[in-house]
Parts: sequence; C-alpha cells; structure tokens
Amino acid sequence: MSMSRRCTWLAAVVLALAALPACSSTSGVEGYFLLITNSWQDVTQTNHRFNLVSNDDNKTEGSFTGQEFVNANDFTGFNLSGIWKDNDIQFTVQRSTGSVRYAGSISSDRPTELSFSSSAGSLRIRRQ
Repeated sequence: MSMSRRCTWLAAVVLALAALPACSSTSGVEGYFLLITNSWQDVTQTNHRFNLVSNDDNKTEGSFTGQEFVNANDFTGFNLSGIWKDNDIQFTVQRSTGSVRYAGSISSDRPTELSFSSSAGSLRIRRQ
C-alpha cells in the first residue's frame, strides 16, 4: 500500500470515529414515571378519596392539582396542589381547619400505591 493510500485510509478511519456519538458516564433516568391523573382511594377509609390531575403524567417529575373528599358521599372537596420529582412526592391540602402537607416517596414495586406522612398522621392511597 502506498503512503498516500495509507494516509487516505487513516484519515477516513479518524473521520469515521469522530462521527460516532461520544459515550458518557451519565446515569439513566432517575425516579419513576408516574401516572397521577386519576381517583385515589385511602386504603384504610374507603370513603376518603383524592381526585388528582396533572399535565405531567408519565414523567419523572411534575406538578398536580386536585381535591380531597374526606367523605366521598357529601361532595365537599378541599383543594390541593403538589409536586413530585424523582422518587419524592408531596402535596398540601387546604382544609377548613388549616393546611396539611403530606410527604412521601414513590416505590417502583408499587407505582399504583403511595404512602405519605403528615402532621395529621400517615396516609396510604391506591389508584382506582
């Protein structure tokens, strides 16, 4: 192989390698994709429900609004708003007795069930 052919071949290999995407050590998506828009029921009190709505469904972070119905039969709802990011989720309910903030985490083995703690006690809700 002549010197000019070797240089041409080497230049072609270098250009081909330069065109490949660079590998990086960034980690994959953190957190879980959450489908939050739905009716959620308190596992321990079946009349206690939450209707949640989000424009960020199936993402690893977002915000939502909704209403809490302490007694689903009386149609008195308390407004709420919340956020989630990665594995953490929180929301605040505007009750007539004052605001209550719930904080919890999202588990990959139970994406349709969320557990929270708050000053009003613990809460576990399941998507309906």
